[in-house]
Amino acid sequence: MDEEELDGEESEVEEEDCEILQIPPQKRSKEQNHIIARILNRILCLKRFPKEIREKLSHVIYYNCYGGGRMVVREGHEATGLYFLVTGEITIFKRLWDSENLTYRNQAVQALTSGEMFGEVGLLFDVNRVVTCETATTCELFFVSRQDFEVHLRSILQEQWNQKREILDRPIFKEYFQNFSEKQMREACVLAKLHRYDRDEIVLCESSGLKSFTYFMISGQCSIMQCLKVDHSQRRLKLLPLERSERRKSENILDKLKELQLKRESTISNQGQSADSTAVSSRKPSHIVKAHNHFIIVGMYKTGAIFGLGEEMTQRSIVAKKSTDCLLLPRYWLMQKEQNIGNIWSRTKIYLNLTLPSREATFEEFLRKKRWKKFKEDQMKQYVDRKSDHQITARLQDVPILCRIEHGF
Repeated sequence: MDEEELDGEESEVEEEDCEILQIPPQKRSKEQNHIIARILNRILCLKRFPKEIREKLSHVIYYNCYGGGRMVVREGHEATGLYFLVTGEITIFKRLWDSENLTYRNQAVQALTSGEMFGEVGLLFDVNRVVTCETATTCELFFVSRQDFEVHLRSILQEQWNQKREILDRPIFKEYFQNFSEKQMREACVLAKLHRYDRDEIVLCESSGLKSFTYFMISGQCSIMQCLKVDHSQRRLKLLPLERSERRKSENILDKLKELQLKRESTISNQGQSADSTAVSSRKPSHIVKAHNHFIIVGMYKTGAIFGLGEEMTQRSIVAKKSTDCLLLPRYWLMQKEQNIGNIWSRTKIYLNLTLPSREATFEEFLRKKRWKKFKEDQMKQYVDRKSDHQITARLQDVPILCRIEHGF
């Protein structure tokens, strides 16, 4: 990667850059185009394109800044260009039939954040706008006209589109999408995201990951890890109970689009502690909790696996065991009646919850293995103590060949 590619990690347009960007492309000088090319190199939403494409875009790209509540794209209108969201948030609305009021209404179906692109569907398929896009906050946008899109971006975006379509058509996912219409497949390609996760990277857990998306594993392998908070202060180990979950309050319409995130925190405190500080200082705790976290692998996901359908994820994490590629689709969209044919996604969610063990079952298995390990150690110690006064005549040949292979003898 060139040094110019690494020139800063900012995704925002600085104030001094706005003056140059606001100059129409046809009026910019060579020096100004060179400066704009350097600006585009550090913009997050354009990192998906090669450097030579960004340099070409510097000669034709437009810059706009809109306040909140501004309509950028209207459903049914002609597609005039492609947009890149530099900063801010945009809400996507779809005109849907309301069976209760017997009328059409605009329903918020998705939220876009910095780094997203929109408007490519109308250009790639030469159709009118399929959704309405409205700014939820102040937004900075880059715009590429239809004519410049055809010259510089159509080939590369068509290739990316074909890649998503090829993934959805793979035999490993055929049973999920075989009943989808062409319109639904096209919409899936619009909403789909491709992500690559490095080895040991957390793909999904309670506090990180795209929790409003469903994951389709294209390649790689992931471990399902259960965290057990265990009290070691007593002779008999005890699994600490979970505290009551708290749901985050929605602040704006964007939060309503995302599934309410459960934030669970296990706060370890002294038993018998009083709210009154004077009472606390005068009493000694009857029992001090000594907690340890134990991480247990309870399952594996391989190529073709699906997760993130809202299954139980309490103190559970999905970690990439090796480099893993996933295609992500919004869960709200999959759960809509048109896409949830035969309740296929709901049934898959139930299957995942039944297949993976609960925290309590995992803890019981943890205790069983711990008892077995102690039993083996005690037996070995007794054997060694009995044989300490005698010569041990065991030979390497007496060790089973599988044990020798495993330990490298």
